[in-house]
Amino acid sequence: MMMHPVNTKAVEKIEDAHKAQAINYCEAYNIADGLLINFGGKSLEFKRVYNKKLVKPTQYDTIIG
Repeated sequence: MMMHPVNTKAVEKIEDAHKAQAINYCEAYNIADGLLINFGGKSLEFKRVYNKKLVKPTQYDTIIG
């Protein structure tokens, strides 16, 4: 069973510190990727984050961290 952590926020905008926290969750639990979702802005914002130790990026993805 694959787990994908979901980190939710209610802030005006997702900042680098939020992305870093979500990446740290992935690394701490040895999970390849996760979602960072923000409900606090004018519209829903989400980012997919990766554990760069486990995932090689494709042409469509960017590794953050």
